[in-house]
Amino acid sequence: MKLATIKNIHRELNNDLFNNALSIPRIHAMRNRWIYAYCADDNGESAMGFNLRLIPRGWLCVYALVYHEMCHQYELEILGGSDTWEHGKNFRRVYRDFNKRNFPLYFERV
Repeated sequence: MKLATIKNIHRELNNDLFNNALSIPRIHAMRNRWIYAYCADDNGESAMGFNLRLIPRGWLCVYALVYHEMCHQYELEILGGSDTWEHGKNFRRVYRDFNKRNFPLYFERV
């Protein structure tokens, strides 16, 4: 899996599901043995990190993971949230409302 692929998926989902409401985040590779990915505010700019070694194989998993992080990004940028590590009411609502492709809730740790 390459970062360019993740960026292309983000662009596609932003257009198809979020009507291009999200900014283009700074996307980088990370190494952490426990975290697949994250989305956070980095001094006013959205940033996403993806552990390219831990991402499960299969396109549905990759798309679902990017979509998951984009829901956190929506919380951050559109709803004005600050804690994007949480999977509470707002996250679940965003996940459900924009999920036109019926991605499963993989990676959910509540």
